[in-house]
Amino acid sequence: MYRIAPWIVGAAGLALAGSTWAEPTDGWRDLGGELRGLHSHRSANPNGPLAQAQALAPDRFAGSVNSTQVETELRGRWRFISADAVFGHEHPEGGPGDSHARFNELHASADLGAWQLSAGKKTVSWDVGYAFRPNDVVQQEQRRSLLDTPLEGRPLLQAEYFEAERATSLVWVQPQHLNRDTADQRGVNESALALRHYERQGALDAYAFARLGQHTGTSVGAALAWVATESLELHASGRWMQRFDGWQRPASAAPLASANPWAIGTHGHAGQLLIGGQWTGEQRQSVLLEVWRDTTAPRAAQWRAWQADNVGLNQLGQRPGVPAAAVAGNLAWQTSPLGDGGTLGPMSLQRNNVFARVAWQPEGWQYSLDVLWHPADDGFIATAGLQWQGHLWRWDMAWRWYGGPSHAVLAQLPQKNTLALMLNRSF
Repeated sequence: MYRIAPWIVGAAGLALAGSTWAEPTDGWRDLGGELRGLHSHRSANPNGPLAQAQALAPDRFAGSVNSTQVETELRGRWRFISADAVFGHEHPEGGPGDSHARFNELHASADLGAWQLSAGKKTVSWDVGYAFRPNDVVQQEQRRSLLDTPLEGRPLLQAEYFEAERATSLVWVQPQHLNRDTADQRGVNESALALRHYERQGALDAYAFARLGQHTGTSVGAALAWVATESLELHASGRWMQRFDGWQRPASAAPLASANPWAIGTHGHAGQLLIGGQWTGEQRQSVLLEVWRDTTAPRAAQWRAWQADNVGLNQLGQRPGVPAAAVAGNLAWQTSPLGDGGTLGPMSLQRNNVFARVAWQPEGWQYSLDVLWHPADDGFIATAGLQWQGHLWRWDMAWRWYGGPSHAVLAQLPQKNTLALMLNRSF
């Protein structure tokens, strides 16, 4: 990351958006980009461990922070080099702001007929699911983002071989991390070899996957996507893995710890299975339903222990002579297993998940409503979205609400709801 004056980001984007790219010269092709403005309004959850920590030490733990962001994205190809660069500035409510610059993609490619070779930073997304993808073993994308923004690719080497009805891809992701310490290879940062083989058999698409991670070991998977009728598509994906990374709290941890007792560790074998289907109508309306089981998520007994620890810390905070700040810090650490900012890749908070989505796309518009439900504790996440797409302009609005009974894990996340707005101008 590099610091950039925020006015440079906006001025550069406006200048480019108000002009037309010159004719490609000197090998440049597919030149273009976007200017984006985003605003997020977050409401703090009055329940859960972070809310309890804030009640004990309001000056130490801030609530949810609203933010405004502007980004300029530039894309182009020069000979065998493809680049996608982003320059942005984010200003949280109360400041200070933070500027950033990065390449979402920067890679070299070679077209050798049936063989395609790539090297560099690139987005490689695999698998057939919508809300959850067990076999997305290269990109490891966090699905169901609130707004549709470009992904940041992974450093990799890729070789692909194509035939009429089949294709095979071999990827070495994060090669620069080979032989690094395990702590530097958690989740999306792990150096790994990944293989995908695809075959089409009429209306059926079949996939086989394999992955060899330097410290998580072997995983194998398979996926199917079947266009049953003109309006109905069915899909399934499953994966077994030798080891996986996840949060853990030692049983020997003190009730009132002086450092965060939660740490990322490597766990034994696990499996993931997703089954889903989508119906699409003549008026461009659609209904999607997916269910999945993910045994990398904590067990019910682990969540009960987590709840008991929260209750115990609250009771400890009521005792005379116990420092409120120390109790508040321990309560704040209890949010660790609720998320890690994406380092571990896609995370399920419960093992059994049900997801439903309805959408309608009349000309230029898209309306959507979806719900993720946890049968184990009746927690849910509801998301409503609205999008308008013109020739050069696009705007998006999305609202997400976390709810359920007070004991539900999703009802104890730091945020209660989020409203996001984005205005996008292509050039």
